[in-house]
Amino acid sequence: MSSSDRPGYVQQNVANWTRANTEYADAAASRAWAEEEISWGVFRTPESQLNVLGDVNGLDVVELGCGTAYFSAWLARRGARVVGVDPTPAQLETARRMQRETGVEFPLLEAIGEDVPLPDSSFDLVLSEYGASLWADPYRWIPAATRLLRPGGRLIFLRNSTVSVLCMTMDGIGEQLVRPQFELHKVEWPDTGEVEFQLGHGDWIDLLRANGLEVERLIELFAQPDAETHGYYKYMTADWARKQRKAILEQLGIPFDVIAPRYEEQTPEIADAVEVVREHAQAKARSVAEEAGGRPVLGVDTEVVLQGLIFGKPADATEAERMLEELSGKTHVVLSGLCLLTPGWEVVEHEGTRVTFRELTPRDLASYVSTGEWEGRAGAYAIQGLGASLVTAIDGDYLNVVGLPAGLLVRLLAECFAGTYGFG
Repeated sequence: MSSSDRPGYVQQNVANWTRANTEYADAAASRAWAEEEISWGVFRTPESQLNVLGDVNGLDVVELGCGTAYFSAWLARRGARVVGVDPTPAQLETARRMQRETGVEFPLLEAIGEDVPLPDSSFDLVLSEYGASLWADPYRWIPAATRLLRPGGRLIFLRNSTVSVLCMTMDGIGEQLVRPQFELHKVEWPDTGEVEFQLGHGDWIDLLRANGLEVERLIELFAQPDAETHGYYKYMTADWARKQRKAILEQLGIPFDVIAPRYEEQTPEIADAVEVVREHAQAKARSVAEEAGGRPVLGVDTEVVLQGLIFGKPADATEAERMLEELSGKTHVVLSGLCLLTPGWEVVEHEGTRVTFRELTPRDLASYVSTGEWEGRAGAYAIQGLGASLVTAIDGDYLNVVGLPAGLLVRLLAECFAGTYGFG
């Protein structure tokens, strides 16, 4: 397909990517190509934590919308046979410069994700990281990607979250919906003329299945406590992207800063759960106390407990399914330890909430595990997300199940700081 035959939105986007290459991507390419570890997204979640790619050594891989091709380079250094595809000449020229400088070479092709001039069934893996996955029409690029895959091949892509798109304005992402999810598809930005494509999760699943693909995982990335807002792509702040305990504190009107704890949790399966959550919360708070500058420090740890056994964060999908199967049809306790400390004193408390699961069928288990929502969650579920569908009853503080015992925190603030935070 010649440049003149491309859809109009491609021309608009290429113009903006050319500008972005001048302002940021070309200068940032050396650092990106030199990264030792593969990471995902603007908040750089490590691949070692997600285990999305697996072993790519010897695989044929095509990246659709490769930009300056740093991700392709990461895979090539790990033994993959990579082809990078992108419609922007300026970004491809940056990628070629990096190939000359690093000696890491692979084919680069100027083309759009909707129309890739490569043979059918040529690749074991089709990848798109903020490339075609965001800027190409999914009703055209998904069939194109499927055509390129060999039988048993995989499609892996990263895009902005649906929630972020629904809340995104010209000034960034806020706390209110500004567009409907119904018929979400083409989003045009009047300031730059850029056009991106977004679908809701249900529409994505329907589209993927219609093209003969099976959905194995849906992973939702959140900014880690120590993540910082990207220096160039500032539309999504790190604060917005790590909502959970933070969101509860904001809901309560409590001012705070987030500091990642310098503490490595070790949670035995068989132990006194109350002691475990109290010790973890205390150790987290103490590990950052010196950085607080005399301000109060809050440390929290949450575990799921069933019949005396502690269900921590599952290591993989198999363990997540085993945990959920154990919780099925039973009542467990979500137990949180909370430590509040200042330079002069320290208080450690705990709170428990009883949660009852419905009976889960094998299909229920497989469906929920496939979403990936279990990752990084004690007990392998998130009640504030799709995990709500697993629950039939709650006895106690709902926000404790989310991750912060709000009632306990408010009581301690009222007792220890009467009037300071609006309580007591």
